[in-house]
Amino acid sequence: MNTGDSAGEASYRLEGTDNSFEIQARGDGGFRLQTVFTGLSTPNNGQGSTLNLGWRHDGSVQFALSGVDAGSFISSNAPENWMTLALPTFGETPLGKFVLPASHDSGMHVLDGNTAGSTPCNTLTQSLNVRDQLARGARYFDIRPVISGGVFKTGHYSKINVDEIDFETAQGGNGESIESIIDAVNDFQHDKKELVILNLSHDWMTVRPASLCW
Repeated sequence: MNTGDSAGEASYRLEGTDNSFEIQARGDGGFRLQTVFTGLSTPNNGQGSTLNLGWRHDGSVQFALSGVDAGSFISSNAPENWMTLALPTFGETPLGKFVLPASHDSGMHVLDGNTAGSTPCNTLTQSLNVRDQLARGARYFDIRPVISGGVFKTGHYSKINVDEIDFETAQGGNGESIESIIDAVNDFQHDKKELVILNLSHDWMTVRPASLCW
């Protein structure tokens, strides 16, 4: 079987308009999914251009397209100031009606102190730091602060009750520092006017039992 011959596509047209695009699957040169902007354009994606979405075996890739009419669409691969560009479209919309690009456990792209039961595969949730997530379009961040060694960091922990010896401990690890996240937001916003939401929850004071690796 020659997987390089594998190919497929699905064509879409926005109802009531001539705006169209294709989602294509290709096997030549390695598996990939891609969007072809056959009958519309968005900032950074001209009409007729192709946007490579990548490929994840047994996983998923994402493509987003939003807007109400030609000339105001925003899609994946948008400019960093995509909210400012789209303001004419949704400028009067109440914030409570928005669904914003967001990230879960936003600071957990790196382990900076962890328990013995914590590994990258069961603790990390992101592959990019907050600055790079902002550049990729995320605007809502799930920040879970911990104090570790007197330093504010993000953390990903699960509480574990051990009834037999009547104490409570946790398994997990620390991620990007809160200072780094604040610096990232300030740096990103230096020449932009984007809305950025930091949701702080799941705060935790880490302890230093013998099982912790620092």
